[in-house]
Amino acid sequence: WGGEWLMERFFAGGFSKAQESFGGYHTFTQKPYHPSPLLRIFHKEAKLFLRDSSEWSQLFLVGALIVVYLYNFKALPLERAFLAADKIANIIAFANIGAAGFVATSLATRFVYPSIGAEGMAFAMIRSSPLTLQRYLGCKYLFYCIPFTLVILFLIITSNYLLQITGPMWWVSIAMSLIITWGALAQALGFGAMYADFKIESRAAVQGSFGAILFLFCGLAAQLLILVLGFMGNFRLLKAWLLWNQIDSLGVLLSCLTIAGLAALTLFFSLWCVQRGIRTLEG
Repeated sequence: WGGEWLMERFFAGGFSKAQESFGGYHTFTQKPYHPSPLLRIFHKEAKLFLRDSSEWSQLFLVGALIVVYLYNFKALPLERAFLAADKIANIIAFANIGAAGFVATSLATRFVYPSIGAEGMAFAMIRSSPLTLQRYLGCKYLFYCIPFTLVILFLIITSNYLLQITGPMWWVSIAMSLIITWGALAQALGFGAMYADFKIESRAAVQGSFGAILFLFCGLAAQLLILVLGFMGNFRLLKAWLLWNQIDSLGVLLSCLTIAGLAALTLFFSLWCVQRGIRTLEG
């Protein structure tokens, strides 16, 4: 009995083929099948990523760059600066938002932008499935959003800790970095759909294409706009903290409105890119 249970439990295929009859006491019941598009696409994307050694091997390079990136903050001689160390640290922390955003945009160009074209001729199966393009791109977005968010949060939190940042710069840097990162991912999918090449042999071959370069420039331009508007909107709050070590209530209000406005602006541009990409794929 024990051997039969083990065979049926762990080797069901072989156990079934080896039996001519179950003696009349086995019954077959149809298990409910409720496929989740999100899990299926997660599984597919993970398989495609792991099967291509030119993809996952890039993670070692990314890891090395992150170590060097963070070590630079550790080695900064803030005590020899012409301003107070805390002021210089906050200036560097704000500039670090742009650096982290550039990392996110570059990684999105490398991994997210080619992900639609990498489907190849199999994309016809996706188009013929009950899954809509909106949901398909949404599942892809969530797949890449999780690791990108973790990487950017790790960069921002660790660099702020190394710079010994205190006060509102913590939340400003985290919020603006996430807005830039999430926007870059959606824009990468949108541009990747608009300029999808289903005949590429590898994802790395897309990096020099017109669509990839256009996305990179548009992403960096959007990031620069976010940084400029974010600096203007958060200046009062950060100035009050650095000069008088206090939280200005009006500055908090302006900062919240600025973050909300930047999120809305990024959402609008990202949705526009995705909608353009969907229309291109449908056409």
